[in-house]
Amino acid sequence: MSHENICPPDEFRLLCSQNNFTEDDLFGKNSIFLLHRKIKTPVLFAVRRIDTIDDVVRAEEQKSFWGNRNVLGGMLIGPDMIIDNILIQGTVSSALRLERIGKEIASMSMLMHFLTMMGSVQKLDYLDEHVVDFGAGTGPLALAALRRGAVHATLVEMNRERSNAAQQNARLNGFGGQTTCLTGDFTRMFEVDVNSPKATVGFANIGPHEAYGGPGGAHRAVPDVVRDHFPNLHTMVIGGYTRVGSPIDPILEEYARLRFSVDSFGTLIQTGHPDAFISAILHR
Repeated sequence: MSHENICPPDEFRLLCSQNNFTEDDLFGKNSIFLLHRKIKTPVLFAVRRIDTIDDVVRAEEQKSFWGNRNVLGGMLIGPDMIIDNILIQGTVSSALRLERIGKEIASMSMLMHFLTMMGSVQKLDYLDEHVVDFGAGTGPLALAALRRGAVHATLVEMNRERSNAAQQNARLNGFGGQTTCLTGDFTRMFEVDVNSPKATVGFANIGPHEAYGGPGGAHRAVPDVVRDHFPNLHTMVIGGYTRVGSPIDPILEEYARLRFSVDSFGTLIQTGHPDAFISAILHR
C-alpha cells in the first residue's frame, strides 16, 4: 500500500457528514499543522457536540481533555485516518481503527505529542522491517508501520489495560498475526533473551515527563535498552519533546553514543501557542 494514498481527505469529510460530526473545530481558529523538511502536513479532527446519553457515556469512557463539550470520533493526520468505533457509518477500508481514541490521548499535551510522533512515523517506509515500540500505548504507531509494509511489530506497554487494547486494535485492523504485545517494564523486559525481537526500527514516544519518571526517567532508559538488546536497530523515531519546555538535545547526545545521527526533525505548531512539539528520525 502506498503511504501517499492511505486515506484521501474526501473520505474523511464524507465520514464526518455521515455521522453528524464537524470537521476540524477542535481548536477553533487556532489551527495546527506538522512541519517536516519544510513541508506542511494538515491535521483534521472529527468532533461532535454532546447531545445524547450515548455521547455523554462516550466522553466519560474517553476521560479526555474535551470533557463535557465534545466527543472526538477521529482524526486525519496527513494520509492517515484514525477513527474511534463511534464513527461506524459506511465502509472505511483505509482507516486505522482504534477501540477508543481517548485511551491513547488523555490530555492536550499527549494529543500533541502523539500527532508529532505520527507525523515522523509517516515519513518512513517499513517494507520487510520489524518494528519495536517502547511504551506503545494502544498501538497506533506500530499499526501505522504495519500498514506501510512492516512484517512484524512488537509492542511493549506497562499498563495492562492499554496493552490489551493494543491487542484488540491489532486484530481489529487485520494485523493480529503480525503483532506481539508484551506487558511490562521495557527496562527489564528484554533481560530474558527469548523476549528480544530481531527489531530493525524502534519507536519511543515517551519524553522527559513526570508521568514517565521525569527528565531522568524512562526516555533516558531507551538508549540503554537499545545498546544492550537491539543490535540490529538501524532507525529510531523518538518523540515526547518540546522546543522550550522539554528539549530534545540531551537525549540526542545519548543516541549519538550509539552512533545514531539525526536524519530529520518533525515539528507540530499550533497558531497562537508559544512552544512547539518535536520528534526526530535517527539513523545509524
